Amino acid sequence: MRSRYRIYPSLEQLHEMALVLDRFEIQELKSNARNIDGNIEALSYISFFNVLREFPKFDGKGIKRALEGSSTLSRFSDSKSYLYHKLLDAIQNANSNRSSDISDIYAQITILVNKGLHNQVPTLYAKALEFAKDCEDFEEVLK
Repeated sequence: MRSRYRIYPSLEQLHEMALVLDRFEIQELKSNARNIDGNIEALSYISFFNVLREFPKFDGKGIKRALEGSSTLSRFSDSKSYLYHKLLDAIQNANSNRSSDISDIYAQITILVNKGLHNQVPTLYAKALEFAKDCEDFEEVLK
């Protein structure tokens, strides 16, 4: 039975989303899959994700051919929905972690300034810049 709150994306929408994930978001997705011990569902959605990433341009028939024989194709609509929600979760968690990390560095810089340890600020500031450059949204992270 389908939940009315579940989103059932088209294959093209799912493909588009899979291609825009950055390395932090992919790491979060795969980390979440590893945390589901022995769940074949986790292996299945990571395999599906990997197939989508193999196609730089959308090719619905090619993607379906690559999935032939897998459980993903036998429950295609549900598999797309499941992966879509896992991708959204990974994006949300990765971005939340980024915000938290940069907020922690900012708080540490504030503490050093308040304690009069100004000479130690450049080290943390350099760390914040390095972190922001690792993120794709450099300007946004530094705000």
